[in-house]
Amino acid sequence: MNRKITLNEVDAPFKVKVEKIDGIVKFDIDNAYPTRMERLIDGSVTAKASAGMLQRFMIGQGFENEELNKIVVGKDRFGRNTTLYHALGKAARSISYNHGFYFRMQYNGDLKTTGLRAESFKDCRFGRMDSQDNAGKIVVYNNWDKERGKSILKSNWNRVDVYNTNEKAVAAQIAAAGGFEAWKGQIFFWFNDDEYIYPVSPVDPALYDADTEKQISLFKNGELRRGFFMKYIIHHTAFDNPQDAIEFKAALKKMMGGGHEYSSMVLEGDFDDEGKLKEGPNIHIEKIEQNINAKIFEAYETSTTNQMRKAFYAIPQILIEYEDSKLGTTSGEALRQAGEFYNTQTEDLRKNISQCFAEIMSNWHEDLGEQDFTIKPLQLGTAVDV
Repeated sequence: MNRKITLNEVDAPFKVKVEKIDGIVKFDIDNAYPTRMERLIDGSVTAKASAGMLQRFMIGQGFENEELNKIVVGKDRFGRNTTLYHALGKAARSISYNHGFYFRMQYNGDLKTTGLRAESFKDCRFGRMDSQDNAGKIVVYNNWDKERGKSILKSNWNRVDVYNTNEKAVAAQIAAAGGFEAWKGQIFFWFNDDEYIYPVSPVDPALYDADTEKQISLFKNGELRRGFFMKYIIHHTAFDNPQDAIEFKAALKKMMGGGHEYSSMVLEGDFDDEGKLKEGPNIHIEKIEQNINAKIFEAYETSTTNQMRKAFYAIPQILIEYEDSKLGTTSGEALRQAGEFYNTQTEDLRKNISQCFAEIMSNWHEDLGEQDFTIKPLQLGTAVDV
């Protein structure tokens, strides 16, 4: 029997399944894989910290050529200038969550690039594929996951041409749009892998660990809200009228305090003098001992955090987890070595991002000349003098 996948659960086992219908290539069975992975990361302290650290190392210290960082490439939603450095941050954030990014390219009448803007990864889907599995358009829409409404409205789809530098291809795109004024530009995209057409999120190999950490957190929160109370079953002889029962339960709830109303259950019955169920006015209380404590989760927490750090390119533990009491004794050399290791782990990602920006800016409307878009690796800690 097929099981319906919803955004409120993590299905098992997860596979990216491409299904071509309705003019787009769906992203998993429910077409909401990016949203589900983003929720999974944001719901796990370790996964979110790992994604943040991965993003930080991909950005590094910006482009080695400081002038490139300052190039204004567009406006944000508040009308403020955004720079190429900001665009680098957008690309890195999208990769840390989704292993890919999309940029909308804007052009002038000479078909020179005048601006670029990051598109939300979860909003983008490939349009209809040709016989070679190539898509000519990216469909941008903000309700694939149905968070904004129960229906997918094709009338709100924004179909944008895929990035292509071939002059004949661009001319054909403009003609098909009905002229330059009606043309919506192009979308440049990059994925870390294309085994399933769309990329798999970095957290995917550790999705159960991320969910486990969230569930442990929810359990602890629930226990705290109940004050770590034991459970009680209170047996009471039958009340003469319903109002007496209501008043008794209200008094019991008031005695236990707010937030603990689910720590007891009241059942009516008859008992003998020894408290055994039998005829006679009496009250009997059964106590259900709480046999769960925080230590039972220590092994789970250790293993899940380790698995998630591995999923995000083997982040060294020192970069994610620390104790306040030990932070002052952590040497700069230890941080430096951890940083160097993680720079090695993320080197290919920075190279790929650099190549993408070199291609994106190769057609910039202002002559930049020959530029090196190498990203300067992040430096942590200090070396120990020998």
